[in-house]
This record gives sequence, structure tokens and C-alpha cells, in this order.
Amino acid sequence: MREQLVRRLRRTGSDLPAPAKSAAQAVLSAVDPLLVRRYRRATGRTDPIPPIALRARVGSPGIDAFLRNGEVYERLLPETLGSVGRSLVEFESVLDFGVGCGRVLVPLWRRWGGETSFHGCDIDEGAIAWLRTHYPALPVEVNGFHPPLPYAADSFDFLYSVSVFSHLDESGQDDWLAEVRRVLRPGGVALLTVHGEAAFQRFVTGESVGAIRSASDRLAAGSLAERGFVYEEAEWSRWNALRFIGDSGGWGLAFHSEEYLRRHWGGLFPSLQIVKGKAAQDIVLVTG
Repeated sequence: MREQLVRRLRRTGSDLPAPAKSAAQAVLSAVDPLLVRRYRRATGRTDPIPPIALRARVGSPGIDAFLRNGEVYERLLPETLGSVGRSLVEFESVLDFGVGCGRVLVPLWRRWGGETSFHGCDIDEGAIAWLRTHYPALPVEVNGFHPPLPYAADSFDFLYSVSVFSHLDESGQDDWLAEVRRVLRPGGVALLTVHGEAAFQRFVTGESVGAIRSASDRLAAGSLAERGFVYEEAEWSRWNALRFIGDSGGWGLAFHSEEYLRRHWGGLFPSLQIVKGKAAQDIVLVTG
């Protein structure tokens, strides 16, 4: 019932005129510190919590949802690596590509940041500034909308990217896949999440609501297996739970069939494995 209410509110919010959206965002931003204080009293948590604008940009505006999602991936990434015989402890240098305000990187760094060096990068300057203020020991950088990343070739033996390739058009994903290959050391591993068949069906049925109004009708025009790769440009809205940075295009909802991944991505990396059912998005493991 609560999820249905949230979906209805998002649909309603996307139809608001621009001044009303601005007013709603201002109210939410003003109230958020009070909600954070109440959350701290209820849970006893004292660690830094990003403001609602930064949480919303990674799709989790709610405080509990934001923290819970980060903890889910903090467990999921080592578990997924373990399923292919690899472990976080074997990597010397790790990059979170699309780190945002540290939803995944911070809990991983707290647990595994002993001898392993963790890094993060993102196009969101505000999110990187927040991380630098609250976690100065974490090396994070701002990158451009297009490659290259601010790192030398062969810099990392593990790179992960949560919910980035699920929002890139085909040209953008190809450019960034090549960049992932460049900064990944030979034999290194990249873990990248994508919208697969299960996610495609959730959007077709309207169970999932994203940044694209009426996307379900257009997505239902053909199966993902038949089309291979499906991309729908995001409609700019300040209310969107996924608040994309800038409105210059290249962002939206992207869906990948398994056959497309094996054929298209598999040609760029020595090996590729697809892991389904562990998260809302499918996980693709590739080696450099």
C-alpha cells in the first residue's frame, strides 16, 4: 500500500507546474533536517546523513531507504564476487564509478577499508563536495559527463558501478565501457548493474515508476528479447526521484537483454558473467 502511494505521489508530482515543483522541493529541503534529527533519536545513529536533494539523486530520498540500500550493496558486492571465486580482500585499489554521496562506498569502506584503497567519482559536484566535507579520508573526484575519468590507465583492480549503465544511452554506455576497460588493470574485475528482463517487465506493467512519464506504453511495444537494447530519454522534472544532473540529454532508462550483453559487451572484455535475482537490477561481471 505504501509503495502504491509513493508511485501515485511521483506521478502527481511530475504533472505539477514548475513553480509548484520548486515550492515542493523547498519545503522538503526545509523539513528534512527535522526528519534527520527525529531519525537519529529513534535509531541512535550518529554518522553523517546526506540531505534529501543528494539522497534523491541516487533514487532513495527517504532516510531509511537510502541507508538500507547502501547496506544491501555492502553485503551484495562481496557475496557476488564470492560466487565467482573472488574476494574484496584480494584487491588493492577499488573505484566506485558513480559514487553519488557515498550510499554504497561509505559502508564498504567502513567494513573493508583496511589494506584496500577505496576511491569514488561522480559528475555530481555537490555530492562530491559533501563527501569531501564529511569523509575527508575518502579520495573522491568529479568526472565529466563524457570520458575520460581523472585516473591513469590500469589504476584499479576492482571497479563497481551501481545504477549508472541502467541510465545511459547506447553511445554513452559504449564510451564508458571503453573507459572502464582503460582504468581496469589486466585481470581486474568490474561489477556493473543493468536493467534486465525482470526490471523491464516491472516498468511495462507500471509496478516501477521512473523518470519517464507514460514509459510503460512505449516499452510494451515489443519484448526486450526481440529488441536487445531499449532506451527511453528521461523527461526533465525536478520532482523525479532520480534527479539527473543537467538536461543535456544522454540520460534515461536503459534495458539490456542477456543476449545483447553477451554479444555487445562480451566483445569488449575477455570474460562476462550475468548474475540475476540478487537485486532490483541484474549484475554483470566483466574482467579486464
